[in-house]
Amino acid sequence: MNMVRAGSLRHILASLVCTGLLCAAAGCGSAAPQQANGTSEQQTVGNVAIFTPNDGIALSSSTPLNTWDSWTPALAKALQEKGFDKSDIDTTSSSSLEKQSQDIQDYVVDHVKSNDRGGKDDTNSDATHHNVLVVAPAFASDEATKYYGDFVDQSPMTTQSGTDSKDTAHAIQRLRSALTLAKDSGMRVVLVSNTIQGFVPDAFVSLSTPEQIGAMQATQLAAKLQLDKATTDNPKRIEVLLPYDADNAENAYFAQDAFAGVWSVLQPYFYKGVAISPSRTLAANSTQKDWESVTINATKSDQIEKALQDRLRKTDKEDATIDGIIAMNDFVASGVVEELDKLGYTGSAVDINPSITLSSILNSLGGKQDLNKDEVPRPQGEQSSSAENTQSKNTKQWPIVTGYGAYVSNLPSIVNGKQWITGFVNRDEVAHQTAQLASELNRGEKLQYATSTSIDGTRVPTLHMDIEPISAENLKTALIDPGYVSLADAGL
Repeated sequence: MNMVRAGSLRHILASLVCTGLLCAAAGCGSAAPQQANGTSEQQTVGNVAIFTPNDGIALSSSTPLNTWDSWTPALAKALQEKGFDKSDIDTTSSSSLEKQSQDIQDYVVDHVKSNDRGGKDDTNSDATHHNVLVVAPAFASDEATKYYGDFVDQSPMTTQSGTDSKDTAHAIQRLRSALTLAKDSGMRVVLVSNTIQGFVPDAFVSLSTPEQIGAMQATQLAAKLQLDKATTDNPKRIEVLLPYDADNAENAYFAQDAFAGVWSVLQPYFYKGVAISPSRTLAANSTQKDWESVTINATKSDQIEKALQDRLRKTDKEDATIDGIIAMNDFVASGVVEELDKLGYTGSAVDINPSITLSSILNSLGGKQDLNKDEVPRPQGEQSSSAENTQSKNTKQWPIVTGYGAYVSNLPSIVNGKQWITGFVNRDEVAHQTAQLASELNRGEKLQYATSTSIDGTRVPTLHMDIEPISAENLKTALIDPGYVSLADAGL
């Protein structure tokens, strides 16, 4: 039986020589990740190799919680808790898709060759047959999409521009070939966050998509403003600020999908006339195809502030009343907060609900009580649309502001009510469930948490992770208690 296995692997390697894959691997200067020898299967549940992108987020103190650099050690810890030996867990972080495809190719070919050299040696045969590859493809993000953090779907189209397109296509082909060899050799492959066209993994971990990010914020805003109870006489005034890098048109899909998520929730309210846009960038007859009408250049704070000023400026001496602003991510939200303050909008979510005070927020964060918020009231003196002509400067009530990314730098704004909500995917839960998945795959067990998703026409076991909305109400239980942030990070 071992002779048959060895012969099959020699046939695979011979085919690869014809395609040049092994030649490329032999000429590469980078070394494959190394595993410790001498660990028997009785001591562990197998081997796991983790391949992630380098942390491409460089935002000073404005950094999303979810980065690959923070997730990788969490996954390694969760794997050890599942019985994997520390020496049997390899981690490789790659600076680009080109580098990652080479790293994975080197790793796979090295282990296939090791397995083939073993012949009848059952220990060496485990180099492939009890080995799981966890791969987060290193697809690039542009200046607009990087502010959502690492845990978002990034189409390989984000790198398909200019002279880089050939290199990207080559990297994808090499990555696809290496992972196919891994599966053919008995390894199991788990893709995280992104799929690879033309390759069907053994399992997929789905994190957040642009559409889910948009839908989450719109859903939370609709509930907070109680749009179901709004009337045409007193419509809620809402603006959507959609970051978009016009210089990288290949990334339009991200902005389109994000707006599709927002509009799937808000469109019925705009159609009924119970929600309106002060800037008229959205109307009752707007569709998902009108996404460009709400886009802004949002790579710098001053661009965000200028965009919001233009949206809210009714006349040279008067700014619009605004109930809610969907800022899409926390970087944009921070710019919105800055500009609202400059424009003279006053108060916060704390002031909007008189039953909420700073002391009640502190008590909530201390675990003494829950925080409950009521609907946002209309600014003082505004009872209907006919009263708009009599508004005074005192009607510039602070609106509800949403974001995404759970930036540590934005947490004080969450606490003081300047930014009402953010969102993130529970990083430790992703690590825990991915580790469980790896353990079950190595043992040949049924996957407990997985449903299924169609990938290249094949049903693939899939873990779907939900986006968690974070406000002052649940900041303690969601972020502080698990140890993601401290009370000091929240400005307390």
